[in-house]
Amino acid sequence: MKIILLKDIPKIGKKNEVKDVADGYALNFVLPRKLGVKATESEVKKLMALQAQSDTEKKIQEDLLKKSLEEVSAITVTITEKVNEKGHLFVGIHADRVAKEIEKVSGICLDSHYIELEKPLKEVGEYIIPVSAMGKKGKVKVVVEAGK
Repeated sequence: MKIILLKDIPKIGKKNEVKDVADGYALNFVLPRKLGVKATESEVKKLMALQAQSDTEKKIQEDLLKKSLEEVSAITVTITEKVNEKGHLFVGIHADRVAKEIEKVSGICLDSHYIELEKPLKEVGEYIIPVSAMGKKGKVKVVVEAGK
C-alpha cells in the first residue's frame, strides 16, 4: 500500500515522502497512529502543492538572508563595556551580544549561531567578525570601547 508519511518513521522514511509499505503495517501501525495517510491522487496533489510552496518560501528566505548579510557587512557595531586599567574587559562579549547589537543598530535579526566568533572579545579595539548562514558569507565590524 502506498502511503504519504506525516512524520519521520525510522527505517521507513521521512516526513512528506511517498512510500510503499506492507498492507498490514499501514493498516495496523501507520494509519491508526496518524503517522501517514493513504496516497490517493488528491493527497499526492496536496503534497506536491505543499512542496512547491515550501520551495518558494525557502528561496525567499535565502534571498532575504543574502541581502541581510550584505547589509551587515556595511555597518559598524559599537559596544561600550567596563574595562580595567590594562584595557581588558571585565565581561567577555559573546556572539549573542553581538547579534543583539546588530539588531539595535540595523534592525537585522540574526541568530547568534550565524556569527563565527571563535572566542569572546575581551579587549578594547576593532574586530572584523565573519558571519555566515546557508553558504552565504559576510563580515561585521565591531568596535569595543571603554566605558565607565
